[in-house]
Amino acid sequence: MKLLLTASASALTLAAGGAFAADLDAAPRPPPPLWTGLYGGFNVGGASASSGPIVYATGPTPTGRYLTDPVQWPARARFWSPLNGSIDGNDGGAFLGGVQIGYNFRFDHLGGIIAGFEADLQGVAQGREMRGVSSVSRNILTRGDSLINTVDGGGALQFLGTVRARLGLLVDPTVLVYGTGGLAFGGVSYKFGLNSLYANAAGAPAQNASAALDNLTTRSGWTAGAGVEWMFAPSWSLKGEYLYYSLDSGATRTTSSAYPIAAASAFGGNAGAPADWTTTSAGSPRMSGSIVRVGLDYHFGGETAGAGGAEADAGGHGAGAKAEGAQMEEPGGGMRDGGGKGGGHGAGGQGGAGGHGAAMKDEAKDADTPVDGHGAGGSAGGHGGGGMHTVVPAGVYGAHMVGPGHVRLAYTPSYSVMRGNYIDDTQIAPAQVTRIPWVPNSISALPNYFGANPTRTLRVAPDNMKMQMHMFHMMFGVTDWFNVMVMGSLSDRAMEMTVFKGASGSTVLGPTYSGTQGWGDTMVQGLFRLHQDEVHHLHVNLGLSVPTGSIAEEIDHMHPSGQYQTKRGFYGLQLGTGTYDALFGFTYTGKLAPWSWGAIYRGRVALGVNNAGYLRGPSNELSAWGAFDLMPGLAATGRVAATIWDRIYGHDNLLWGAMQGTVPEYQGGERVKLLGGFEYLLKLEGFKPIRIAAEAGAPVYQRLNGPQLGQQWEVNTAVNFGF
Repeated sequence: MKLLLTASASALTLAAGGAFAADLDAAPRPPPPLWTGLYGGFNVGGASASSGPIVYATGPTPTGRYLTDPVQWPARARFWSPLNGSIDGNDGGAFLGGVQIGYNFRFDHLGGIIAGFEADLQGVAQGREMRGVSSVSRNILTRGDSLINTVDGGGALQFLGTVRARLGLLVDPTVLVYGTGGLAFGGVSYKFGLNSLYANAAGAPAQNASAALDNLTTRSGWTAGAGVEWMFAPSWSLKGEYLYYSLDSGATRTTSSAYPIAAASAFGGNAGAPADWTTTSAGSPRMSGSIVRVGLDYHFGGETAGAGGAEADAGGHGAGAKAEGAQMEEPGGGMRDGGGKGGGHGAGGQGGAGGHGAAMKDEAKDADTPVDGHGAGGSAGGHGGGGMHTVVPAGVYGAHMVGPGHVRLAYTPSYSVMRGNYIDDTQIAPAQVTRIPWVPNSISALPNYFGANPTRTLRVAPDNMKMQMHMFHMMFGVTDWFNVMVMGSLSDRAMEMTVFKGASGSTVLGPTYSGTQGWGDTMVQGLFRLHQDEVHHLHVNLGLSVPTGSIAEEIDHMHPSGQYQTKRGFYGLQLGTGTYDALFGFTYTGKLAPWSWGAIYRGRVALGVNNAGYLRGPSNELSAWGAFDLMPGLAATGRVAATIWDRIYGHDNLLWGAMQGTVPEYQGGERVKLLGGFEYLLKLEGFKPIRIAAEAGAPVYQRLNGPQLGQQWEVNTAVNFGF
């Protein structure tokens, strides 16, 4: 008996072991890492920058009869002979962060070689600028009078992008070692100040003039480096990378200065003669340095490898294979071809249009369409859990993606009022504006400037500016993970100003009004989904702004003399940027009914100088929000938005006048706003739900390069519909 029991126990053990082994063999195994296909992600790190010398030359400007009349040349030749020099470069460093996207090819027959290409774009936090000082002195008259030019300047790296080839070897199935190289481009800014002092023989200053260059130019060059990438999950990888970059020197920039002549004997003219002019030109220096960074990538090809289990799973409380799901009876009525996409209360697999009479998969494909029921959203649902619609505030665009072949249209008008002049975070009265220096900004501005404005202060103070912007969006789903979005806008801007007159600019002359209307720039962007599950959604956007908006709008403006003049509109009244701009950012949304939440970042960088000779500096905006479902179809929203935008670099020489809107230095700033609103889903028979949203808010903090108009309030609205 004992022998029989022993033999039986052994047989049961062997049978159980065999069954257990069979279960192990049948259980789904983790897919191997896939190194092929599209990927995208984020990177952070540090960059060093080394600037070459800034070479400059100062000479006469042929304007006015005192320079164009040959009779004047002999007397002025000693004074206006060119002064040449250079400022030595220096080294600096800064933090950087940005996004990248790429594509890999795998060559197994060559021993696991991976080849591909990658493009990236990083913003560079303002680090220590490279600075230098140079001084040139020359005796200009026999009695010992002299002209001393002192130059102070430097450069810094503002943004950097690369387009590179990659070639690597898998030293382990999850570890890739690679080399990389290709093209580099970046924004190099430099500041250049020239102070010219005319002094008599005793060294006492007789006349003084100054000029300034402050430019941001996009330079191209090359880059090379190496890195290591680790695939720590089927679709996720972490990499460390070193790159060396070199950006070529740039085009010459010029600026003009005027010398009001009182010491006439030194210049061969009569007392009270008009100003003479200098033109200073300087070249953007060569910039080079190193980048050390880490990056996180999501591999879209890895999603296919991991989809086997999800595709097989049918609903019904997470149970059953694909065949069972195909004929599962749903509580909502009828038999349904599930294919891993049906089922009540279950993990809905790839389709995720789950139970209780759930909407069909094709409806779920539009992320703005709500999907009822309790299934786990999967790729067909909205951006939140259960395929439910994720609520987004009216002032946020591009937060939703649509399914392949689907289109969503949107109309988002917004309204805002600017009021009050700010310097930093302090508001000043209009009369105080006239005590602020007007930085001479063009040759055409200065002759009249010296005649009517000897104290060199502003003469026009903005009171308010009303803005309307009507934006039109179209989104098309190319695949589940890639959408294309096109945006355009029609704007209407109206500004009311007070004009002051008199030598000191303290006497009110009266109000003047200016306005512009028209089509702005057009933006084309690609949206790439990096992650989506039952609760969370993440995608990045990369694109280009095309300069379809005018930068040559004209206005009728009252001069401090009381006469009206037709001239080029101020920077804030122009409809576009005049430049091709790189657009980049990311969007995160989440949903656990009744709550929705999210965050979005948008960056913009000009890729060159426009045909008027200037560009708008980089801008960055970050918004975070939360929403609560008050009832089916209606939700309340709250949002905080922070914006940082840079000044204008360069200057439009046709833009003149003693008004802050003509001064590049009086642009840019920081602003934080709080906004609240609602979203409503209007359901009509035979149509997908139409999204109607609105929000209103005001700044709680603004720090502006001033004087500059501050924002008082804004209202954003949105209507979205898809088909």
